[in-house]
Amino acid sequence: MRQLTGVLAGLLLVSTVLISGEAQTADQPETDQWRFTVNFPMVWLPDIKGKIDTDGDRTDIDIPISDILDNLSTGFIGELYVGKGRWELGWRSMFLGVELSSTTEPITGIPGRPPIVGKHRVEIENDLFTSDLVGAYRFHENFELYTGVRRTGNKTTFRITPREDSLINVKGRYTVIDEELYDWVLGVNLSRDFNDRWSLALQMDLGLKGDNDTNNFANAFLSYRFNERHALWFGYRYLKLANAVREQGSKVESEYIQSGPTLGWAWSF
Repeated sequence: MRQLTGVLAGLLLVSTVLISGEAQTADQPETDQWRFTVNFPMVWLPDIKGKIDTDGDRTDIDIPISDILDNLSTGFIGELYVGKGRWELGWRSMFLGVELSSTTEPITGIPGRPPIVGKHRVEIENDLFTSDLVGAYRFHENFELYTGVRRTGNKTTFRITPREDSLINVKGRYTVIDEELYDWVLGVNLSRDFNDRWSLALQMDLGLKGDNDTNNFANAFLSYRFNERHALWFGYRYLKLANAVREQGSKVESEYIQSGPTLGWAWSF
């Protein structure tokens, strides 16, 4: 709770600076008209870094975006916001599917006889996904508080196929990780319009309670509005997930960080 209090205090300070930079001190009149904003298509190019520590035995993870693009099978990211008056409901979703493949070396036995374990084709399918369902209330045209549920998941599957005859053949499809985690998050949206075309926005939140020990998100972007309905935006997005669990008597600590530039198109109507 101390960490939460400090973060929110800092966000409120930033929002105060943004608000005080305007000449007006009151909000513009609210309307009862519904507002819809769709952010699609969107592109997020994150590097993935992290670690997995099992009873002090640590494995570091460092996957640059170039490797992800080389092995990308499926990707989707989009956002939808519906608002009326000071209230808004938002849905944000991201799916990243990566496929890797390799061929194992055989384990030989008696010369002239089939190998003990022959060559095998190993295909790895890894799916990462997140989705947020949040509700927000705008206290000022520059400051909005939101809360909701973030769903995160990871599914890793191995498909193994023999490539030659051997004494031991392994064939099949095996799922080694299949988890969906849910966290309650609390955050703020800060924004500032510089003129009719350019604006700056900052979104930040953290997990209060749920399956992950740490669930932190940040998104900062500049937006250029062509007209009332269309805008182009670009920025930087960051997501950190960390958890510690006990599995079969061992303490397993994991940490994943996805961070990188974003680009998208916004439709408003």
